[in-house]
Amino acid sequence: MLNQPWMFTAITTLFLFYLALSFHSYYNYILQKESLLEKLKLQSDRQASRETLRERLRRKILEWSERLGPISEKLYSFPEQDQKWLTWAGRPMGLTLQRFYGLRLLMAIFGAIFGLFYFILGLPFSKYVYFIAPVAGFFGTTYWLRSRADRRQEEISVTLPTFLDTVSIALAAGGALMQTIEEVAERMGGALSEEMLRMVRELQLGVSRRQAYQNLIDRNRSRELESFVQALIQGSDLGVPIATTFRVQADEMRASRVFRAKEKAAKASPRITLVTTLLITPAIFILILGLVVLNFIYNPDAFNLQFGR
Repeated sequence: MLNQPWMFTAITTLFLFYLALSFHSYYNYILQKESLLEKLKLQSDRQASRETLRERLRRKILEWSERLGPISEKLYSFPEQDQKWLTWAGRPMGLTLQRFYGLRLLMAIFGAIFGLFYFILGLPFSKYVYFIAPVAGFFGTTYWLRSRADRRQEEISVTLPTFLDTVSIALAAGGALMQTIEEVAERMGGALSEEMLRMVRELQLGVSRRQAYQNLIDRNRSRELESFVQALIQGSDLGVPIATTFRVQADEMRASRVFRAKEKAAKASPRITLVTTLLITPAIFILILGLVVLNFIYNPDAFNLQFGR
């Protein structure tokens, strides 16, 4: 059957057609792949340049903060309290106490410059903004640090039950305590992992176990973390099975978190009622009274009254 010339020609033509189509598809695939790689390279280069610019700006801000630190410290400072907040916040951007004071003054200067331009442009409330902006820059930095510390401590409290569950499972499988804590912390990441790894590093440098535990408590103000450290101390002193303790603690922390959430929800209702009573209700009364007064003035006939007649 293949001896017929037209059949052989048809099969050969069909084979060549599919071969050409395959080469065309493969060529398009190569072109699209190269184009995609070029786009990814350009995107990564742009991101690297943006990160470099951000790093430069942060470095400059830290340099200026370092110089302004001694001046700002004389203006308004509470070193012991501010040092605690810095520690609780995890020293963001590598801030020292002196740098933080300098950053606070620097933000006040930026606020003054912003207020000056706002005043020159003649924008609404420019006189108030001119005085409020520097004050907001100065005290806003303190507020930023404290809110950062609150978020970090809240993150530690939230992630601790999951951390304890993972550690208890690894300990039940026969792992060593500190080695397990180190491995779990390296895998999890986050603020809690930073604190755990720092504690492990202190132990590796020869700090006593009790002192390392105490340092961990001093660096944080999370009640859940403090109870975790107390369990570590009791397990070390009394030889209590630590895996079971961690598992029980994790369950108790989750139950406590649910209870606090319900408590916050219960406290929110009176606050909403208070806001409604103090703000919305007077506004409604003013609106109704205003309509009545306008009716008295512009439609006195409805009340058998006359004004100015």
